[in-house]
Amino acid sequence: MKVAGKTKGKLTAYLLMLAILLSLPITAHLFARAESSGTGAESDPFIVDTWADLQTALAAGGYVRLGGNVTAPQGAESLTVSDGVTAVLDLKGFTLNVQGAKKTVDSNDQNIGIYVAPGGDLTVRDTGGTGIITGSYDYGVFLDNATDDSAAAHFTLESGTISGNETGVLVDPSTIMAKPTVFDMTGGAVKDNKSCGVFTKPASYAQFNMSGGSITGNGSNPGFSYSGGVCIEGGTFNMTDGTISGNSGLYGGVGLTADINSSMNMSGGIITGNSASEKGGGVYVGAQDSQYNARVAKLRLSGTAKITGNVFGGTITDGVPVGGTSCNVYLTTGTGQQGTVYSVVSLLGALEDGANIGVTATYAATDAVIAQGDDGMDGYTAYTLTGSDAAKLHYDVEGYDVLFSDGKAKLRSVTSVGSWADLQTALNAGGYV
Repeated sequence: MKVAGKTKGKLTAYLLMLAILLSLPITAHLFARAESSGTGAESDPFIVDTWADLQTALAAGGYVRLGGNVTAPQGAESLTVSDGVTAVLDLKGFTLNVQGAKKTVDSNDQNIGIYVAPGGDLTVRDTGGTGIITGSYDYGVFLDNATDDSAAAHFTLESGTISGNETGVLVDPSTIMAKPTVFDMTGGAVKDNKSCGVFTKPASYAQFNMSGGSITGNGSNPGFSYSGGVCIEGGTFNMTDGTISGNSGLYGGVGLTADINSSMNMSGGIITGNSASEKGGGVYVGAQDSQYNARVAKLRLSGTAKITGNVFGGTITDGVPVGGTSCNVYLTTGTGQQGTVYSVVSLLGALEDGANIGVTATYAATDAVIAQGDDGMDGYTAYTLTGSDAAKLHYDVEGYDVLFSDGKAKLRSVTSVGSWADLQTALNAGGYV
């Protein structure tokens, strides 16, 4: 009987201890951590809530989901997607603060949140609706250029937000034609980054493809890059949909410098409400003087492209430009051994109903050509501009309007009058009034 009593007493004690343990908050945490094991499959992703676990999961590849807010410890190695690794990161509504992370690139220590190595492939999505990558004083996401021994880096933003960094996404172009560095933006937002939303460095082969999402409110510290929204110093920006608005910078919303093969193809979406402090407003199309042949960036349009409502000067208040003068597409000139070269709008196809393009040219004069069909010399199909296309272009500055002539959109001088006497004088002088 004594033995039975002792056994009963021990059982009661064990049951009491188990009840106490189950009532403690730490137990729920332990069970949640057990769930975070995962296999990396789409149906069973790695679920992580620490920087170290996130590093390990992205290094392994597969599907990864945040299980809580994650912050980089000071001096921690950047999150890395290496050569040959494909990873999908679901922010799940949580914050990924990358401020403490660092990576040595080109012998320089840089604060990089997520580093996509040559040959790495990363997709970011957010099934929680409020997920964000933030905090870098250099680059939120960095795509490195390809080498002879690796494939190109590739990054896709499906949803989620990249915000509060110095530059949101940096695309480092490759020097190898067959291996361009690629950023595909199909949704989500790149917003409120201090210098620039998306920046491509000066080299030949990079692609930024925007088919959805928004790039807004970038450029509160414009000294780092030319344009607050998108700055293309090398490679090609293809825009088929989405919105670029409320950005400010030296050259406004989108800047195409003439450094190395900078170009933009736009067939849809809208660029509006951006402001430039030095040149441009909506899209700056650069040209560069040279002692050899001058270089010129290329802007190619078609479809339902809209570039309107942008300004030079003024300020952005609550995402809307206040003050300033209308300036949408800004065309420039450069001089070299071949003489003066002009940046113009090239059409890859018809401008459809809904297209609306404002233009300002530094070389404004009667009969100056501001738009023409693409000549097909860069591998695109040649196109001849029509009168219907020309009707969807307007000149931003008073004194000229757009005339269709000889398959091109040209400027003609227009005199504006506000009184009977001025009208009499203008009619006597002749020309367009």
